[in-house]
Amino acid sequence: MAYLLSTSNSRIRIAVTQAVFSLTSVTAIFCWITALTLITSSFMFPGLMDTKQFILLNIYALLMYYTINGICFLASCLANESRYSLGLGAGLPIMFVLLQMLGASGEGLEWLGYFSLFALFNPERLFAGDSFAYLGMAVFAGLATVLYTVGILWVNKKDLPI
Repeated sequence: MAYLLSTSNSRIRIAVTQAVFSLTSVTAIFCWITALTLITSSFMFPGLMDTKQFILLNIYALLMYYTINGICFLASCLANESRYSLGLGAGLPIMFVLLQMLGASGEGLEWLGYFSLFALFNPERLFAGDSFAYLGMAVFAGLATVLYTVGILWVNKKDLPI
């Protein structure tokens, strides 16, 4: 980080560049996988894939990944040491996965699944045309925006022990 801050770029510019690169990388991976799947499907199973639904599902998943990526970005911005950044950035998504798994394990623990971020991702409701899926997309987009914005602003005000 010291070598980045020693340049003539502001902290905001550095943080925004990191955020844009992160979001662009995730988006590029999703676009590549989506395109590859559509091409492969058209050759192997012509006419069987509902392309519109598939692309909508991938947008839904992409927004969820933006949120997870936002958690990791914010953790990196908050922490002064990589062990804390990794603990928070990986720990929260893992906790959400565990809560989702516990919620799906039995009726008595079903309520735990509602505390998971992944409870907002429900492809069945998306395919059924339920508004819950669109609300989930909006929540994911909003959370990602907030997480990235807070991370960028935090870096600007942060006292770095360099």
